[in-house]
Amino acid sequence: MALKFRTPPRTISPRPVPEFFYGWRNVYVDTPDGRRQLEQIPLTAEEALHPEEGYVMPENTEHARLIDSINEMLKARYANTPDMAVFSDLVIAWDNPQLKTHCPDVMVIPNVRERDKKRGQFVVAKEGTRPIFVVEIVSASSKEADRVTKVGQYARAGVREYVYVDSWRRTRGEHWEIAGFRLMGDHYLPMLPDEDGSLYCETVGLRMGLKDGEVWMQDYETGEYLLTNLEAQAARRLAETRAAEEKAAREALEVRLAEMEAKLRGASL
Repeated sequence: MALKFRTPPRTISPRPVPEFFYGWRNVYVDTPDGRRQLEQIPLTAEEALHPEEGYVMPENTEHARLIDSINEMLKARYANTPDMAVFSDLVIAWDNPQLKTHCPDVMVIPNVRERDKKRGQFVVAKEGTRPIFVVEIVSASSKEADRVTKVGQYARAGVREYVYVDSWRRTRGEHWEIAGFRLMGDHYLPMLPDEDGSLYCETVGLRMGLKDGEVWMQDYETGEYLLTNLEAQAARRLAETRAAEEKAAREALEVRLAEMEAKLRGASL
């Protein structure tokens, strides 16, 4: 009987990463003719995971839109709570020497002094407080970092709740996922989703979910949905239009009643 030999599996080389896949940092270099010029140095995966102030990490339009929407909803929620800060794309330096910096897409921090002052980074040891809630929008360059690496690192940093939103395309269309983790002791446990796939985020008192590629947030106690700035402006304009229409209708009715009353007085004379 002839022996059959199994063909050894092919070795698949990892796909090369484009030079500026993770972003870049600007540095001044000395040229041979004695001048100094600004050059862009590509970021490594490690530098993108632990950025410093001044690093440039481009975002696609959908990624930026989702960050802006979540940031606006949370800022509006805490607009009248001066010690609750909502920051987006701000470098944070932890008070744990084993942790390098991060730059969350959105984070909520309580007990912040001078919330609106200009900051180049948020230094936990100096500020005396840390984020209780962090949201990351996963991009092609950050999938492993956001879905795996940061789960352990944010837990060690003491972030009480961490949520990420991810999407990817398949033959049947685009697939969306929202996942969350809650700190129990010194490690994270996954948040259990509701029947509609939403998560209850107890640190901010909100339900958070996805619908048609949009992130929604709902106040857990009142049931009211949080609005972005544009949605709030549209709601105010609609309310003002309705109020003006109701006022005009009342004034027209008062004029009509006055006319009828005048006719009745004339007829009685």
